[in-house]
Amino acid sequence: MKIDAPDPSRELLYKIKAHFVGQGKTLAGWCRDNKIDQSHARAAVLGTWDGPKGRAVRAALAKEAGITPPNKREKAAA
Repeated sequence: MKIDAPDPSRELLYKIKAHFVGQGKTLAGWCRDNKIDQSHARAAVLGTWDGPKGRAVRAALAKEAGITPPNKREKAAA
C-alpha cells in the first residue's frame, strides 16, 4: 500500500506548526485529539519514524496543514 505523504524534513515540521499557530491550535492539541504521541508525530514528520504508520501520520498532518505531496502538485499543474 502506497501512502502519499510529503518528504520528511525540518521545513515540513515548521510549515505544519505554522499552520496550527495560524489556526489558534497546536501540534500537541492535534496529537491529543488524534491519540498520537507528540514525539511520534514529530519523528514521522522528520523522517526518523518512516515506516507505513509513520508515513500515514505524516500524510495526515500534511493534509491537515493543506500541504500536498510533490507528485500531487505536479499532476495538478499538468
